[in-house]
Amino acid sequence: MTVLPDERLRAHKMAGGMKRLPIRPQPSRQGMTQPASTNARGGRHHTLLARRVIRAGLCSCPAPAATLASATAGTTAAATVTASTTPLLNSHASASVPLCTSRVNGDFSLPEEKLDSARSHRCFPQQELQVDRMAIRQNNAEVQGTAPCRSVLRLSSAEVQNMAAVLANDLMRPSRSEMQRKAEVAHTAAPCPRRILEAGELRFVGTAPDPAQPQTLRQVLASIGANSGTVEKLAGFQGGLNDGVWALREASCTGSRPREWIIKLVKAIRTVSTLPTEAQNLLRIAHENPAMLSDPLLAFPTAILSCVDGTGVRTHDLLIMRRAPGERLCEVLARKWHSGQHRDCWMIIEKVGVAAAEFHARYANVQHGDFQPANVFWDESTNCVTLIDVGGMGIATCDGDVQHFTQSMGILATAYGSLFKVDG
Repeated sequence: MTVLPDERLRAHKMAGGMKRLPIRPQPSRQGMTQPASTNARGGRHHTLLARRVIRAGLCSCPAPAATLASATAGTTAAATVTASTTPLLNSHASASVPLCTSRVNGDFSLPEEKLDSARSHRCFPQQELQVDRMAIRQNNAEVQGTAPCRSVLRLSSAEVQNMAAVLANDLMRPSRSEMQRKAEVAHTAAPCPRRILEAGELRFVGTAPDPAQPQTLRQVLASIGANSGTVEKLAGFQGGLNDGVWALREASCTGSRPREWIIKLVKAIRTVSTLPTEAQNLLRIAHENPAMLSDPLLAFPTAILSCVDGTGVRTHDLLIMRRAPGERLCEVLARKWHSGQHRDCWMIIEKVGVAAAEFHARYANVQHGDFQPANVFWDESTNCVTLIDVGGMGIATCDGDVQHFTQSMGILATAYGSLFKVDG
């Protein structure tokens, strides 16, 4: 048998259509010699067997014991191959290495030093040497019985029952498409916030409507679902953009507390062409955030009446909203500060800050627009905060709610003294 050098072997393979040629077995790096009884035939067979194993990825080896028996004349099928008869596949000189007998447990040991020896002597093509060394180590450990035992998860009967209950709930839960369909149906069936707020037109005679007039009062009561009540015009400062503010108290009913409302009269004509009127802005906010209509943190209008004069021109809007409990924060701070209740002042201001943070988080950082002590109500009995005057909500301003409130507190500090400013 002729053994060709490397270059001639490569050229011969290319010329012969990559025909496999006999390859003489080579000794390992440790200097182990081939026994005379296996050099001629057994060494060649095991070299080809090693190439087949490497090519197959060290798995699903087809019965190497049977292959060995058919290649070696006069021998029987062996279940193990000792180190003296397998110079290329042995992993330990003193221990026998069991060969696979099926595809289920069909991995056997191939030491890394033998892989290096095969690489140095070119026993098989270079592209077949891309074998994961970690896989080889794991395979050797499993064959030798030194692989760490995998932990077994043991569950009690109660844990199994809990898992079964969770799986049952998941199976009974509606799918995402079904939930989305139900949400769409509910959204379609729900009344539009715009229709809830718009309570119709109010005809009046004169320059402005007066809720104290019987005809106007009846329409106002109908818009909130009340039968009777009394109206009182509020004195004092009523806001720079309001044309009047009234307090409405429903007549007491048996077994229920009478509700109290605030009626605001605002202009229905834009003072700035690029800015909406207060009623238009409230309708927009209600459409974008319907939850504001029932949020106890906000004194959001319940009904909007369009006021039309005798010529058919819409001149004003009546905004009807629930009355915020308590009193204005500016009045609370003034009374408590001058009476020496400084600690209560800081506690209330902290509560206001928490309420503002909740408002911003609840409605995607929508700004109040005029967040100051005059537009915040504090209820001493419940320690609750209510934001009023929400008509400018969402309109872009020069500063945010936090900056605007801080500037307002600085103005109060000029009247309350340096101690208020330093402590605040």
